[in-house]
Amino acid sequence: MELLKKKKTVEQERPSVAAMMNAWPDCFYNEGDAQIRRDLLDEADRQALTPEENALRRRLIDKRYVKVKKDGKMATADMYLRLWFSISFAGDSMRGDKIPKRSEKDIAKELKSLDITTLESEEEKALLYREFYHTATLYFSLSMGDKQYGSVILGFGRMSDQKVAQKIARDVVKVGCTVPELVRFTHYDIWQKALTDAYRDVFPDEADYLARLIRAGKEE
Repeated sequence: MELLKKKKTVEQERPSVAAMMNAWPDCFYNEGDAQIRRDLLDEADRQALTPEENALRRRLIDKRYVKVKKDGKMATADMYLRLWFSISFAGDSMRGDKIPKRSEKDIAKELKSLDITTLESEEEKALLYREFYHTATLYFSLSMGDKQYGSVILGFGRMSDQKVAQKIARDVVKVGCTVPELVRFTHYDIWQKALTDAYRDVFPDEADYLARLIRAGKEE
């Protein structure tokens, strides 16, 4: 699945991994499918492209994509998206400016499983930013393609693209700004910047709307 960078008007044939390598490492961050991302990284290693960075990329995706049993079969779970939804649930469960202790523990548990707290060098932080940014664009792609996400009350009718983009903006503020500002988990600032940067890049026409939401949240 190629991630949404701008609205597509024509369905394009999927290129091979070999062809995608012409745009390394951007192809790695424009791809939503976990296995294809692994294939791209394997090919980069075979070609000896960015070997030092690849070691960290592999560490990040090995923690991000884990095997789980679902309906009696093994499937791949995206733990970064799981972190997103844990933070989102915490925001939905807020009472005033307080987050339930249970939600804080859940977020801490997700972060511990991702093993990102020891990333301190500028190079490590830069690649973590790109993985967080990738998570955001993946969420945007999934949301834009989900009929239920863009449906109005009781599933009758469909929101306009602008309304869907603004709904996603509210998610970004909740998940990227409101909850992280309260929890202040390790590298929350990188998470916040990655999510808001990704939104502005994917939905440039709604950048002002996002800015207004962020300002409103700080004024409360």
